[in-house]
Amino acid sequence: MIQRLLRYAYLLMVIALTACGGGSDPFYSQPPAGPGGGATPPVFPFGTNVPVPRAPVAALPAPVRTPPAGPRVLILYDEPEDNQYARLGRGFGIMLQNLLGHFDAEVQAIPVQQYRNGSVNEYHTTFYIGWATGQTVPTNFLSDVSRTNARVVWLRSNLEQMNLLDGFSTRSRWGFVPWGSRFFDAGPTPAGSVPSFFSTVYYKNLSFQKRATIYEGEIAADPEVFITEVTDRTRARVHAVIGNPATGATAPYVLQSDNFWFVADLPFNYIHARDRYLVFADLLHDMLGVDHAESHQAMIRLEDIDAKVDPDNFKPVVDYLHARGIPFSMATIPHYKDPYGSQNNGVPTDIPLAEATTLRLALDYALARGGEIVQHGLSHQSDTYRNGFPGTGGSGLDYEFWDVMRNAPMAGDSVAWALNRVNTGLRQFLDLGYQPVAWETPHYHGAPSVLQAVEQVYQTAYQRHTYYTSGTPNLTPGLGADFELWQFFPYVIERDIYGLRVLPENLGNLQYYQFGVEEELTAQDVVRNAEYARVVRDGFASFFIHPFLIGEITGGRGMRDLQEIVTGLEALGYTWTSPSRLDNR
Repeated sequence: MIQRLLRYAYLLMVIALTACGGGSDPFYSQPPAGPGGGATPPVFPFGTNVPVPRAPVAALPAPVRTPPAGPRVLILYDEPEDNQYARLGRGFGIMLQNLLGHFDAEVQAIPVQQYRNGSVNEYHTTFYIGWATGQTVPTNFLSDVSRTNARVVWLRSNLEQMNLLDGFSTRSRWGFVPWGSRFFDAGPTPAGSVPSFFSTVYYKNLSFQKRATIYEGEIAADPEVFITEVTDRTRARVHAVIGNPATGATAPYVLQSDNFWFVADLPFNYIHARDRYLVFADLLHDMLGVDHAESHQAMIRLEDIDAKVDPDNFKPVVDYLHARGIPFSMATIPHYKDPYGSQNNGVPTDIPLAEATTLRLALDYALARGGEIVQHGLSHQSDTYRNGFPGTGGSGLDYEFWDVMRNAPMAGDSVAWALNRVNTGLRQFLDLGYQPVAWETPHYHGAPSVLQAVEQVYQTAYQRHTYYTSGTPNLTPGLGADFELWQFFPYVIERDIYGLRVLPENLGNLQYYQFGVEEELTAQDVVRNAEYARVVRDGFASFFIHPFLIGEITGGRGMRDLQEIVTGLEALGYTWTSPSRLDNR
């Protein structure tokens, strides 16, 4: 089942990330013929046809990587031998480590089988990720947990093994008893439907739904939950509850007794914008004893800005945001390529930034009105390789840093190869005097080499991203198989596993059925996502929009939806910011 779940999660990710492409409306054309057949200068709606002269910039400031200043944390995870899913625990550990980067934690992550006597007392907090139900937990770890005064957070399975220790009882020590794992409810289920299970988490007056659906006739869900029962409410505190809507049964979802915390499932499976993942992200503050003040900021990014940018779509967005005093960023592709002419009536097209007059005018216009540049790859495609669904070869549509056709790293992938593409794109900006403030990986999808390269150039990335359980991932199912991890962040991550500072994009982007998506994401959906994001005490509301949605192609729906999102986020109490306005904590 796990492999099916992961496969489905990957496909969901591809669908979502493909929406990051889409490109912008074709606009690039030759000047019209003037009287006598000669060319006359085009008339641009930006008020000029001459880009702002800017002095070249030698280089961006070198990234500053300081040692972690937060708590020391140990992550332990199951890694069963002779199991094709053995690296799954490492994957969950990576996702947890990334979240702990919000607290600038110093993290060590190892299999629980490598646990060394007394280690829990050497760390501020120890997390155990019990994903392999029935896996034998080392006795020395269990014994240390039973005696320590340090913080311990136990996720999901195998908690009943604590009561196998001589003279130890969870009832007497912590005031609750572990009953064991539950899965889908037994009994007949209508064809094409998901059996009921503990699927709803209640926290701060909201209900968070675990994702479950039918994909290709199979159930795609993670139903497992570990049931506990509180026996002494003076000692055990329930921070969140999980329930089975079909039966009405409930159980603690997050439970605390003094220094010991328990989470009833793995909050990293099938994460989405209204998921119990947010509950866990908020309660991490309390688990670590590191509180952050209530703060809710919002960011907006204009996506896939390239040489084909249409002023008729781009300018109204900029004007609207400027009029409301909203800073924004632009995910900008410096080098537009369409080697097969798929977006240009069959004419191969290659436009570096120096020749992209319309793009430069658009950037100049936006920069003067609160905009900032985020580097969005080099070309947002793979040179002459058709690398997408379908593979057009064109910028904004195809993948740049991952072979999505083979689901593997690109041929010739290496840190040096990725670094060359990052620097080549950056140089096009700097030579014309433009200074990007952050990086965004095209389609959020790249091999480990990408972020290893980016962290050498940029202090900050602004994105979701894919992570892997090895530096050279092998995703072919079987023994030794790696896993691909898709993760978004509800708040700023001061350092991810590569040391990058990562700014969140957590609400998604407007998506309409008319463009072939399987699920729409409307303005109401985005605002609703932001309502859930507010349960995180310092949670963000960050989203992006493709400017072409503003144009006539949507009949004005795009602009109306943008306005509804802006007013909706402000009504929820979010304040606007942008990448350059966010100071390091």
